[in-house]
Formats: sequence, C-alpha cells, structure tokens
Amino acid sequence: MTSIPRSRALLFAATAFLLVAGFRVVRAVFFPDLPNFSPVPAMALSAAAFLPGWSPLALVLGIVVISDAALAVALGFPLLTPGQMLLWGALVMIFALGKTLPVRSWGFFSFSLALMGGSMGFYLLANSVSWLADPGYSKSLAGWWQAQTIGLPGFPPAWMFLRNSLLSDLLFGSLFFAFVHRTSLEATAPRTAG
Repeated sequence: MTSIPRSRALLFAATAFLLVAGFRVVRAVFFPDLPNFSPVPAMALSAAAFLPGWSPLALVLGIVVISDAALAVALGFPLLTPGQMLLWGALVMIFALGKTLPVRSWGFFSFSLALMGGSMGFYLLANSVSWLADPGYSKSLAGWWQAQTIGLPGFPPAWMFLRNSLLSDLLFGSLFFAFVHRTSLEATAPRTAG
C-alpha cells in the first residue's frame, strides 16, 4: 500500500479532525458508560503511518486539545491536568511508533498488531502513573496490580478501560485503514476516457 495523495491526505485530515473531535465530546456526554472508547490513539497511529512527515502530529494534538477544551466546558472538568498531559505525551509516543514501523507495507493484520501494542502501552503507562500518584493505591506490587486490573472502589474496573481502548482502536483503526486502502486503489487505478 502506498501513501495517499496529498489532496486526499488533506481531505482525510480535515474530515478526521471534525469527526474525531465531535465523537469524543458526544461519547463523553451521552455515553459515559464507555470510558476510554476513543478514536484518538488509532488516529495518531494512522496519521503517522499514512500521512507524510511529522506535521500530522500537530493535527492529532490539535484535535485532542480542542476536544479536551470542549469536554472541560461540557462536563466541568479542568483542562490542564497531569492526566491530560500524560495523554498528550502518550499520543506523541503512539505517533512516533507509527513513524518507525513500516505499517504501509505490512497489511491489515500487522497494522492491527501495532494498534493493539499502542493500546497496551498507553494502558500500562496511564495506570502505572495512576498507581504512583493516587494515594488510594498501596505503593507495592499488589497496589500496582490493583491499578492494572480492578482499580479503586467506586469506579469501573480498570480492565474495562483496556477493553474499550482495544475495541475502539481496532474499530477506528480499521476505518482509517479501509479509507487509506480505498483511496490508494483509486489513486493508482487507470483512468479511462469517457
């Protein structure tokens, strides 16, 4: 699979910007029982893998910052928290993963493995930071394991965040992959005179 043409890349980027930002806000407001179900990590990996250069990273971070600001207003959360900064840093790492792996030449199965690797890495990092920062967890191996599996009482189990992250990354990654694949086929198809 080749990278998509520049004009299609810009269309993809603009469309993704609107849809992803809107989806994040709608999901959080109307479907709060789906924590961590987000297209953002899949978009970060897809943008890195299929769009040229490092400039798409600004698009990914822009989407997240703007939708985080909308969420802060809609749900009354503070915008700049250590958790948000961790998310932004993790997205940069997922983007870098997409730039270093030859995803374009791998096919869907390998792309899916990269998506799941990004999900797992983000989950382990985020929950390890929660374990270190939250006084509700004992600072022991058992406390770390609690942060990775059941979480704290009164909140959904931590494993639900991983499940939702994996499902959303595979779903949205598949959509991004299908769009890029179709666009690549259209770009390389011979033109016929009409």
